Amino acid sequence: MSKVIMDLSKILSMFGCNNVVPDEWQKLLEDDVEKHQAAVTVHNFSSRGRSWRIKCKKLGLVRYFESDLEYKIFRFLEEHPKVRAIREQFAHPLEHTTLLAEDAGINHPPQESPKKVSITTDFIVDIDNEFFPRVAIYAKYAIELENPRTIEKLLLEAISLASANIPLWIITEREIEKSIIKSFEWIGRFDDSEVDMVGWSDLARYYNAYLLKFPDTKLTTALFELDKAEGEEAGTSIGKVKELISLGFFNFDFRKDCNFLKCRDMVISTPWENSHVL
Repeated sequence: MSKVIMDLSKILSMFGCNNVVPDEWQKLLEDDVEKHQAAVTVHNFSSRGRSWRIKCKKLGLVRYFESDLEYKIFRFLEEHPKVRAIREQFAHPLEHTTLLAEDAGINHPPQESPKKVSITTDFIVDIDNEFFPRVAIYAKYAIELENPRTIEKLLLEAISLASANIPLWIITEREIEKSIIKSFEWIGRFDDSEVDMVGWSDLARYYNAYLLKFPDTKLTTALFELDKAEGEEAGTSIGKVKELISLGFFNFDFRKDCNFLKCRDMVISTPWENSHVL
């Protein structure tokens, strides 16, 4: 379960802030998700460790993530049937957050610099939910939440989101099921940002046709047998299937133990034909 700040409107009254959403931000929230441009790209934080640049399966857009945690959360959201749209690295209007920071007595980020920049929310997510049709997600490793500057930035972000009536969910690595983390580790890292999705469709259909013949066979066993039959190096087919999973051509229940997946667990999808297949 995520840590949730549900009634953020109370935060506004605590700090005497106005519940007014600036026109600029309201327009960004109402725009089609296809028009969304991430405020941060891998070029902004390439020196800060592992970063990701991948292609979104639902829309075919390139997405940017600062950490493995953000990537895992995004992949999980993409697989969820109730998620309608995802905007990552959503920038708050600087003028709006500057005023909110003054009202709340918060040092606007970057705290150590007199020149302020827009704060960003990791994810703004539209979901099929009567009570919470739009939520914000703050993705941080648990140890980072012990940093006073992080908490101060989080509070300002919460106040700003509250002005737009958007609840904030705080997710750390502790809120993600271990089985899901192991699934991502099994799939491995694959940069698909420059991949021609259509070019992989024949390969996906080929493997799907083969796996359908052996529904109750262990996935790795069936694919090793295929390598042997085709004279390929052992592990070639399982490597390709993992890439196809990363590209969105195959899906499976991430909560299952990858060491015991059977061929029937692999479900083919066609992300280049249907943006809502996941």
